[in-house]
Order: sequence, then structure tokens, then C-alpha cells
Amino acid sequence: MLTDREFVEYCDRLGFSSRTREIVSEIRRSDPSRRVDGGLDAVSGFYSSFKMGFTVQFDSHKVEFHLVYKLEHDPDVLEYYCQPAPIQLRYRGLSGKLVVVWHTPDYFVLRRGHAGWVESKHKDDLPILAENSPNRYRSVDMSWECPAGREYAEPWGLCYEVHSSASIDPDFVRNAQFLDDFWRITDPVPPASLEAVLKCLARTPAVTLEDLLSETKDTVPADDVYQLLAKRIIHFDWSAAPLVEPERVHIFADEQASVQFSAAAKRDRIERRAN
Repeated sequence: MLTDREFVEYCDRLGFSSRTREIVSEIRRSDPSRRVDGGLDAVSGFYSSFKMGFTVQFDSHKVEFHLVYKLEHDPDVLEYYCQPAPIQLRYRGLSGKLVVVWHTPDYFVLRRGHAGWVESKHKDDLPILAENSPNRYRSVDMSWECPAGREYAEPWGLCYEVHSSASIDPDFVRNAQFLDDFWRITDPVPPASLEAVLKCLARTPAVTLEDLLSETKDTVPADDVYQLLAKRIIHFDWSAAPLVEPERVHIFADEQASVQFSAAAKRDRIERRAN
């Protein structure tokens, strides 16, 4: 979490007005505005966030819980808060009549470059919601948006995002769950282990996890390798393949190389399907 000084510097860097600082500060110091209760097809619960230092609620184990894992392990996310205070949305219904509702977003997120509210929905529900309330939910460029939420947020220099469950790959969730305990370790990896792993990656820039564990097994405990992955000191594509299949996971010394390798692999798959 940000210290008081870091939060002031964050607001200064993003050019927040005094009113926006008040809005965000109130969210940061407030308890969740409601307690989640799940539903017929959803299991609600609580996640002990290492990033935030307190328990975060989720309304569905298939939607919000997966988003929590994404927020927890995304280095671009500095802080996130569940069930912030309700906000007022205004939009035209199907009849053209103005609809005014008080709505509780699922999360408020502080990212390095922007901050705002996040509403999460199951991918199968969004087309139905858009059909029934086209001025509230809208598909744009393969993603979803809420114009009413955006109109509420923009005057404060904030944003409003609609998160679809389709945007998080199941392999990402599996890997986040696998690495969660290693993410919580506070003691650093021993320098000797880090040095041995980096030497291996220097010799083979795109080594598989299976080969990395094999080549370093006499000098580096496997737990040290997993901690390096969880802390993003060494890198892999969290969505490409599950860590429990180490022969399919490629490891890199820097993030840019990992991104480039994943992009090239994706292009190859598309070209093979096209042919």
C-alpha cells in the first residue's frame, strides 16, 4: 500500500483536483459499504490480500475472485478496495425515460497511470444486460463499457471500467493460485540462488521451467524459483500455460523478452490455424 507521502505524490502526478483527492481518500479509509452474499450460482468469500494487508471481499468465485487475483498480482495495480460507497448512474432506458440508480461498484483501483471504479460481470451476462439496458452496457472494440459510469467518473479525472470474466485466462488463475503462498514470503531469495538462476537464463534466454528446475536442482531449491516468479524477478507469461506443466512454461530474465516471445508464439498459432 502507498504511504501518506506516496499517496500525495501519486495524486500530484496524476493531476487530481482537491475534490478528487477527497473522493479517493474517503474510499481508502472507509470500510466496504456492503457485505457480499453471493447468489444461487455464485460463492462469495474473502481473500487475505498480501498487497493490501487486509481481507478483500468477492461476490463470485467465478468472476470477482478471479479479478481479485488479477489485481493482487498485477504490478500496475498499487491498491484496490472492495465495495466502495455507492455512486449515482444516470442513463436513458429502452423507453427513452431517464433512469437514475444508486450503484455499488465491485472495486476501486489505483493503477500507476489512472484510478477509478471497476464493475465485474460474467461474460454470458453482459450481452443480456446490453440488450436490456443499451445505454448502460455497451460492447466497444472487443471490450465492454458503461457510458453512465464513465460520465460519472470523468469530471473527477477518474475512470469507470466494466470487467468481463472472459478477459482473464483460466491458466492465469491457476498460476496465481499456485504462486500465492510464494507471493506472501517476505524474506528475499538468497543471492546465491538468484545468481544461479540468472546464469542459467543468460545461457538459455528462453529456457523451459522444466529445464530450469533440472539445471539448478543441485544449487537452487525449487521454492526459490517459484518465489522469483511470484515476485516477478524472473518472468513468464502467466496466461500461456500452467506451471504444473513445466515443460510448456518458458522463463525469461526480463519482462520484455517474455512479452516478445508470447507475442511471437501467438502469431505462430494464428498462422497455423489460418493455413
